[in-house]
Amino acid sequence: MGTVVKKENNKMEAVVRNTTEVCESSEDWGAQEDLLGTDIEIPSVWLMQGISEWVMDRKASAGEFRNSLTQELIGAEQFEAIVFLLKKSFEVYDRNCREKDKEFLMTIPATQVDSFDIPNTHMLCYQYFVLLVTPDGLSTIPFRIKLKSSSSQTARTLNTYFQQLQRVSKKPSAAVTVKFSSKLEKFEKGPAYVWRYSKGRDATPAEIGEAYRWYNTLNSKSDILEEEEIVKGAKQIFGGRIEESDEIPF
Repeated sequence: MGTVVKKENNKMEAVVRNTTEVCESSEDWGAQEDLLGTDIEIPSVWLMQGISEWVMDRKASAGEFRNSLTQELIGAEQFEAIVFLLKKSFEVYDRNCREKDKEFLMTIPATQVDSFDIPNTHMLCYQYFVLLVTPDGLSTIPFRIKLKSSSSQTARTLNTYFQQLQRVSKKPSAAVTVKFSSKLEKFEKGPAYVWRYSKGRDATPAEIGEAYRWYNTLNSKSDILEEEEIVKGAKQIFGGRIEESDEIPF
């Protein structure tokens, strides 16, 4: 009798073990199905400045890179990432607002607008969507890097590098890693840290595959439709059209 019970227990353990292995290895089921880029909260990588709130509160140091949602340190001086998507946009600010934290109005995708005359200040912004390269592998969620203003020159050289990679080597931007770093520079209004980059290594096939999956998620048609709605709302707010700046390098 004991032998029969032991055999039955062994069979049950085998069934549970096989079921668990199938469930854990499957990517085709669960709460992640049908999620689009608009359904996911994407943190930004923030470059800390001397006037940043977290630096003033002594929760971070100037020149560091931090997770915008958790304040987690991403890199003290630099970090490595795979860039899989670029979106150009305009950040619109209220030039008459005297409160620094309330002057930002909205982001308008550059890909969805022609020329526009708005009664506010608008700044060209390059948004890079990346996967962080860590000792444990790629980050499980993407991050957003915004290059604008004093870092716009870095954006232009990075865009040129990716264009050459695509046209000459026939490779996407995700085929290589990029090392982002910060550098303190002097400006008329005072010193500030700006973004810099250097070339990294070739990405592995597994890393490229993961980047491609995120590219398909964040570059979905639903995102484009939402951008069209944003533009429609912007035209109602400003009653005009937005004009692209001469800063665009291509």
